[in-house]
Amino acid sequence: MHIGFYAPLKQPDHPVPSGDRKMACLLIDMLESLGHAVTVISTLRSWEGRGDQAEQHCIERNAGKELEKLEQAG
Repeated sequence: MHIGFYAPLKQPDHPVPSGDRKMACLLIDMLESLGHAVTVISTLRSWEGRGDQAEQHCIERNAGKELEKLEQAG
């Protein structure tokens, strides 16, 4: 099965190590070990942890653009 993977906190190839990045890598490794083809379909980071409404609106706009891009890619 071909699986499109999205990690909303931190993408698996992010340069800064973290538990989020480690979990994403482990999930991808597990899926691949089961014979699945995994593709990271988006690197959009949608998490905003301060409650900043302006930043959340910016993320929402970027997410809309990302969704359009993914829909066009089919």
